[in-house]
This record gives sequence, C-alpha cells and structure tokens, in this order.
Amino acid sequence: MPPQLPATYRLANAPAPSVAATGENWWHPFHDPVLDGLLSRTAERNLTVAQARQRLVAARALAHSEIASYSPNLGVTGLAQGATGKSNDKDLTRRPLQFNLELGWEVALFGEDKLKQKAADLSAAMVAEDLNAARLAVATETASTYVKLRSLQKRADIARGTITLLSRSQRLATNRAQNGLDTRLQADAAAGRLNAAKLEAARLETAIGDAMQQIATLQGSATYDASLVPAHPQPRAPIFQTSSQPADLLRRRPDVRRAEMTVLQAGAELGLAQADLYPKLHLSGMIGIGTPVNGNLFGLMGGPSLQLPVLDQGKRRDLIVARKAMLEEATAAYRQSVLVAYEEASTAIRALQIARQNVARQEGIVSSARRASKAAGLLQREGLADASGSVSESLSVLEAENQLSQAIEEEALAQIAVVKVMAGTASPVAAPAARTGG
Repeated sequence: MPPQLPATYRLANAPAPSVAATGENWWHPFHDPVLDGLLSRTAERNLTVAQARQRLVAARALAHSEIASYSPNLGVTGLAQGATGKSNDKDLTRRPLQFNLELGWEVALFGEDKLKQKAADLSAAMVAEDLNAARLAVATETASTYVKLRSLQKRADIARGTITLLSRSQRLATNRAQNGLDTRLQADAAAGRLNAAKLEAARLETAIGDAMQQIATLQGSATYDASLVPAHPQPRAPIFQTSSQPADLLRRRPDVRRAEMTVLQAGAELGLAQADLYPKLHLSGMIGIGTPVNGNLFGLMGGPSLQLPVLDQGKRRDLIVARKAMLEEATAAYRQSVLVAYEEASTAIRALQIARQNVARQEGIVSSARRASKAAGLLQREGLADASGSVSESLSVLEAENQLSQAIEEEALAQIAVVKVMAGTASPVAAPAARTGG
C-alpha cells in the first residue's frame, strides 16, 4: 500500500540517513571504532533482542505447519475392546483386537489452504519486523547513551579545569581582600563559585557511572565495558547521504511495515471467513487388521463426505461482518502509522537542522572566547592587567567549550533520532517465502 504522503517531505533537502538497502551499518559514518565494537557486542548480547529472536523462531515454526490440516495425514491406532452380546466379526470396526492405518484429507475447494498459509506467513513476518524494531531500538539507544557518555566525560574534564581556575581565582580574591584592594564579598563569591563547580563535577561523575551502567545493561551484563572507561573524543554527527526519497525511507520502518502486513493478514482472514459459507469435502479411509475373525484378517473401508452449512443462526455471516470491520480497522491503523511516522520524521529533521546551526554558532563563540583569553594573557604578560582578568577569560573559554560539548551531543543525538525514525536498521530480517503446501 503506497503511503499517502506528499511527493517529498517538507525540509526534504535536509541530511537523511543511509538505510539498510545500502548494506552498510548506519553508525559507521561516525568513524568511531569504540562505537563500532560496542554496537556489535550489544547486537549479540542484548536480552531484548534475544527474546525477539526466539519469538521469531517460534512464529516461523508454527507458520511452517499451519496448513497441515489441508494435507493428507496418516495415523496408526491399536485397539482392544470388549462387549456383551453377539458381535459381528466380519465388521472391521467391531473386532475385539484391531490394528489400523487411517488416512484423512480435507480438500481445500476454495483456496482455504493458501489463505491460511498466507495469514500464518504474515504473522511470522510481523514478528520479524518486531525483531527489526528491537534491533533498531537497542542500537539507537546504545548509540545515544554512548554519545551522552562521551559528552559527560568531556564536560567532566572541563569541570576539572574550571575547578583549577576557580581555585586560583579564589586565592587571588583572598589576597586582594587581605591587602585591602577588594572587599571580602569578592572572596566569598569566588569560594561559592568554586563549591558550585565541585558539586557539578561530582554530578557529572555520577552521570558517567549511570551511563556506563546503562550500556552494560543493554549488553546483557552487570559489568562496565572496559573500552568506555578511558576518555575518548566526542563522536561528531556525520552528514548522511541517501539515494531514496524520504517517503520511501518511511516505508522501511518496522512499525509501518508491520501495520501494512496487518492489513494483508486481515484480508486473508476475511477470505477464510467467506470460505466457511461453502461446502467442505473430506476424504477418509482405513486399512485394518482385526482378530478374532472367521473370514479375511484384513479389512478396508473409506469414502468421501461432504459437509454443507445449512442453519447456524447467522454465525458465519456475523463472522464475515466482523472480519470486514477488522480489515477496515487495520487499514485505518496503517494510515495512522504512516502519518505518525511522517510527523516524527519531520520533527526529527527540523531538530537536526537546529542542532547543526547551534553547533556552528557555538563554535564561533568558542573561537571568540579563545581570542579574548589570548589577548588577556598578553596584557598580563606586558604588565597592563592583573592575573584575575586572565583567569576570568580562561573561565569564559571553558564555559564556551562546555556549551559546545553539549551542542555537539545534541547534534549527534538528533542525527541518531533521524536514523531511528527513518528505520536505519542494518540487516532486516526477511519474511519467510509464501508456501502452498505443508
């Protein structure tokens, strides 16, 4: 079903992610080996993905034998029975000791076998999309947490530098107060800023531990990944390229694909309900050995039977009405899933554009702060300014770098959000091929 969307997105020229059709893992353009290894291990060890994988195994196994009832089946029975009165030992079914081979076959006259198999295959395909969704959710959550972790580590390093400068600022303010060059209030204010910086540093260290623990949980472990402990440069959001229209990318989303399959499954179930209005043909037979017997030890019986519904108080037609309503409901749900996907994609693309602009703006602020700090240091060395001015400008640089670190984090998170809403999963699970036999 083609999504009812504009020909192209609003803001369609914004960077969009490369998706599964390219065969490339979407996180590779970050060029971060630690992230590559982390996501590979998470894909193997995550317990949510493991659960989804086993649900798929179960669904495919059930789908494989869904139409067994429409194929010839053979059974073996052994029977010992007793009765009072005279028995007819020529009747195979009434002999006291019996060993039988029984054959049965319900002939699908109106395509019930194909409809039933289609519904079963679609159920397995929907579970496969659930697995794709789980993989994508786990991968994007892991990548987002990793981005936050590296940002926290960078900001913790900045916080340590800030504490060093604020300690120096406090000593200068205390000396000025002791020499009567300034009031005690300035020294107290410097001490307050130093304490606030120490509290912020402690908060960042706690957040770092929380992020590493979250990644460990995503990897199905209670132990930190050793590769995360050393500080590492922040991953920068890459510029993804795509050869597809945004509307085509949305159709790859697992939730949209699942909703589309739900419509197809509802159609198959409606066909099964309609087939119940028509006659059913059964073929059955039995080859048996029975004793005691006066005549032939072997017996053979069988033949066709035709079942035709005549009076069921409207139950079958009520089921058809219900299946039609469920088909209409599934169609509306599909359209709703497409609209929600479009909304999420548009919002994510706008957020990414804003994040990129914020990074560029913040980089300009950092450059200006560094030039001011360099000028203040030159004035101090020439004896035209005291050390407090140089310390103040250095603090401004660290604050600007802290803001830049947060902006880089937000940009990377926005890019990951775009990947998620565009279904940038690497290896989608293929749906099982449709079958017409057991």
